[in-house]
Amino acid sequence: MGQQQTTAITKDLTNITTRDVMLGVFIAIGIALLLKMFFIGMYRIPTGSMIPTLTSGDYVIVNKVAYAFGLPEKIPFTDIDVGFRSRWYFNNIKQGDIVVFEFPEPEKFRSAPLFFVKRVIGLPGDTIAVRENLEYFGESALQQRKLSKQLLSRTPFAGPLVIPNKGLTVHIDSKNIDLWRDAIQKDGADVDIINNVITINNNSVSSYTFKNNFYYVMGDNRGNSFDSRFWGLVSEKRILGKPVFIYWSHADGNQILWNRIGTIIH
Repeated sequence: MGQQQTTAITKDLTNITTRDVMLGVFIAIGIALLLKMFFIGMYRIPTGSMIPTLTSGDYVIVNKVAYAFGLPEKIPFTDIDVGFRSRWYFNNIKQGDIVVFEFPEPEKFRSAPLFFVKRVIGLPGDTIAVRENLEYFGESALQQRKLSKQLLSRTPFAGPLVIPNKGLTVHIDSKNIDLWRDAIQKDGADVDIINNVITINNNSVSSYTFKNNFYYVMGDNRGNSFDSRFWGLVSEKRILGKPVFIYWSHADGNQILWNRIGTIIH
């Protein structure tokens, strides 16, 4: 075999190897992007509201298909809104689950993070209340912790509060609209009162049927958690997934917390 022929074969092999490597890199990137868009997410815990389960500086992997599979709300790599959100639910959210969700009141509380992580305390159809000695009542009680009267005086959604479930129809009028207004608006409807007449989406109504399930969430660190007690219920459509384990953690000053890395979240 001549030197020229050997050189040509070597170049061909080099080109093939480079092409294969580049193809492999693009495929790997594509798979990673698909996983991030549809199946997993990464979230940094910004506060101590979930102590001792999660603490500020924990980084968690979120299972986006723990409860449902959905299409992205925006076109990938852009800020263009698709205009609709399609999700297919196959698992029920359970009492005691920790969930990651889009904050439902970004316009009212502009300094709040875009995403929250809290524990589900009340389920659709439950009646919930926060009292000085008992944080929850309904079908069952998760745990009891003493809450100060000072804290309770600042909780507009302390209840008793009925948590709507999908398909629930409620009678509404000028006397009880304040009980339902927040949930109806979070269900995607516009509520107005004109001369004691209730209008929803510009139509006069005397009842409303909810389109989504709702949940009442609280932080494990009850005395230092900005949660449903202060801003109300979370719609099912805002829940993004369930955190499953801590993949990185550091304390103030960037000290690595090795004992927390790899911890399964319960």
